[in-house]
Amino acid sequence: MILRGLTVGPKRFNELRKGIPSIPSNILTNRLGDLERAEVVERAVEGRNVVYRLSDYRQDLEPFVVEAGRYRSASDAVRAGLRLLEEQELQLSALRAALVAGETSGEAEPFDFDAFVASKTA
Repeated sequence: MILRGLTVGPKRFNELRKGIPSIPSNILTNRLGDLERAEVVERAVEGRNVVYRLSDYRQDLEPFVVEAGRYRSASDAVRAGLRLLEEQELQLSALRAALVAGETSGEAEPFDFDAFVASKTA
């Protein structure tokens, strides 16, 4: 959705956020950072504003991605990569929630690992 918003031209952060109302600002910030590091999006200062735009690298990537045959366009490849990032972020969020739940569940009880293994192999 970020890339779709940038295909019409550069946008400020708040313009991107208005175009994707369901995305929290911290997630949008992370996504933009990921896209910047992947050289798909560039961050630039225009006057007093910071804008994001598609990089030349992203535009040059399309013929190679299409020629490889796995994706119809560079946008398809980027969307697939973003889906993977979103899945990873959801998994990390679930892991963090599980860690917090474990840390707040009470005192740790003694655990005999050798006895546990012995009970499973007997």
